[in-house]
Amino acid sequence: MKLAFQLLPLLPAALLLGACTETVVYRDRPAPRRPVDETIIVERGPYPAPAPIVERRPIAPFYGAVWVPGHWRWNGHRYVWARGHYRRV
Repeated sequence: MKLAFQLLPLLPAALLLGACTETVVYRDRPAPRRPVDETIIVERGPYPAPAPIVERRPIAPFYGAVWVPGHWRWNGHRYVWARGHYRRV
């Protein structure tokens, strides 16, 4: 208690010195880019792919499954339909 009364006169000086400080604002830096793990190669045939085939999406086989829709794939000679399927994420 006696120490508190001894420090009381220093309170205004501490408040004045605290008001003289500089405020530094740090801006968010963009996250560093990670190298890409996969390379995506898009192969196209000499003519456009046919219209997509309408597929019926079955019930998901497990929780968290994500449906990947079917698409036409060029096999080097002609377009082949790759059926839609579920993937684990």
